[in-house]
Amino acid sequence: VVPVVSVEYAARHGDVSGCLVSDFKSLDVLEQQVRVAVGARSLRCVLSVDDEDAFVLARRLATELGVPTHPVRLAEATSNKLAMKRIFVEFGIPSSSFVQCGPATSVEDVPLRFPVVLKVPTMNGSECVFPSGSKEELRRQLAGLPAVLDGYAAIDDERLKCREVDGVVLDPRTEWLVEERVDGREYSCDVLFSEGAARVLRVVKKYRGSEFGFFRGFSWVDAQSATGDGLSLDGLQSIVQRIGHAFGFFECEVPIVGMVDFFVVNGGGISVIEIAARPGMSAFVFMMRRVQGWTSVGEWVRACCCLPLRGSLAGPKALSVFIVATKDGVLRTTGCSSLVDFGGRLVDVHEYVQPGTKIETTDGDRWARVVASVVLRLRPDDREEDVLTEVERTFVPIVDDAITALGG
Repeated sequence: VVPVVSVEYAARHGDVSGCLVSDFKSLDVLEQQVRVAVGARSLRCVLSVDDEDAFVLARRLATELGVPTHPVRLAEATSNKLAMKRIFVEFGIPSSSFVQCGPATSVEDVPLRFPVVLKVPTMNGSECVFPSGSKEELRRQLAGLPAVLDGYAAIDDERLKCREVDGVVLDPRTEWLVEERVDGREYSCDVLFSEGAARVLRVVKKYRGSEFGFFRGFSWVDAQSATGDGLSLDGLQSIVQRIGHAFGFFECEVPIVGMVDFFVVNGGGISVIEIAARPGMSAFVFMMRRVQGWTSVGEWVRACCCLPLRGSLAGPKALSVFIVATKDGVLRTTGCSSLVDFGGRLVDVHEYVQPGTKIETTDGDRWARVVASVVLRLRPDDREEDVLTEVERTFVPIVDDAITALGG
């Protein structure tokens, strides 16, 4: 496996031994780097673990090297939430009702039940996602969203470019998505799609934070906890199989791992939020690696190499918790202390930023306030919510006002 990471990633993380470092600007240079790294071995495939332009670059590189990558339609459809919702409807995949809207949309013409959620279709995860509890609130958000997107345009964000999906050109600057907000427990799963069959690799339960779209942490879901929560794993299996056919996951010449985010609503029904043509990449990956002993990317590689898989939902009970700053400013400390191990439960601490880092967020993106995450191996009788709350009360980041830190 030859990971390729950006110059910015290498500068931020330091140790990238075993990886190729690229500015992703020159395809010829990157192709030569890959050929040198591969040497006399045969190259199996080129696969992207990011959305939008990373898929485009991976496709160009795969073409030059003569190996498979993600199918074009799969990459395009999973990178645009508006196109994605249309495919859900076409193939009968359960999801919330939605409409397309734009700056000139009259909220009186939005035939949805409130509350609703306004989304910019090409943004990642919770970025540029705005909940509305009333028509008046939605009206204000529709009027203010162009100014938010101007900030992204000022840095030439590639995600604001027009994209064609199934012959339809979509402009994320003026074509947005409004969908009904679902009231239910939220989950995420990774799925291996290979030779016409879909296999659920992992399922995690999400714990909502104080701000919409952001999470306090994740817990591992096995068959027993799924049953206790009213989640039918058989029902989930049926839906992800349908997703494989709808989006063309099975058309790739090599196995593909995708992510499916979904709600479990009252009565046990499943409502799909969105999907991605890559594994989930949040803090639960650390939990999987340190507690379960495997990751979805690792299983993906093993499947591509025709090796037996190691993963199973029947893993140890575990929890991953985000450590979040309460305001913007200059980070004094993440608050994570090696002297506290929560009764032997603490497995690992990952600090994303160092003391002295300036934390800046926008109306569309507050993830910069996540300064660390911790992994815990739980005991059979532990309640996840109780342990999560204890971690949040114990590991508290300290952030100074920017002007105070500068003066000091």
